[in-house]
Amino acid sequence: ANTETARQIHYQIRYQVYCLEEGFEDHRNFNDYQEKDDWDEHSVHFLVRSKTTREWVAAMRLVPPAQNGLPLENICTIDATAAPENLGKSAVEVSRLCILNPYRHARPPTHNANQPSSQNSATTGDSPVGKLKYRSEIVMGLMRAAAAYCRENNITYWYFLSTPAFARMMNILNFQLLELGPACDHRGKRKPYLSNPLSAHERAFQGNPAIPT
Repeated sequence: ANTETARQIHYQIRYQVYCLEEGFEDHRNFNDYQEKDDWDEHSVHFLVRSKTTREWVAAMRLVPPAQNGLPLENICTIDATAAPENLGKSAVEVSRLCILNPYRHARPPTHNANQPSSQNSATTGDSPVGKLKYRSEIVMGLMRAAAAYCRENNITYWYFLSTPAFARMMNILNFQLLELGPACDHRGKRKPYLSNPLSAHERAFQGNPAIPT
């Protein structure tokens, strides 16, 4: 999202998810219906759009280190011995990853209800496999774009502040998350993790049944 219009769409998705759907932020603090904070000014923003409905359905940002560190360093405790030394500018934090409801819970809506599905009932609808497959498609769209950006800008590590459920999904997708510290209470229980985005991105597409080829 490298234009002003695209960033506004990004912030609007965050407002919908973080303020209206999840209640993580107070909607009264955002009169323009765009959820933003002080980290956004120097962050890189990403969007996912549905090919079926043409709706913008998901957002994510990468936050580089600032004078006060990274967002998760202000929230949780990082075990300095668990991470590689001197990460510096080679590491960013994956932050504000959000998917609109109902896209994060089931298969997407379609404009043509009579259009036959190309997938069988075991991988569609509200089944656990179907939910994982569709969420993984959206997440991998974001990760693919972010990995390309990191490759071009010599960024070799991603920090995550993740719920157990999201960490499990990332591990299913072959993203190996290195645990960096104990759980903290931030919108539920979350832990800090580290991952190498380039090697993780390559592993994620090597025969993983959750990822469409």
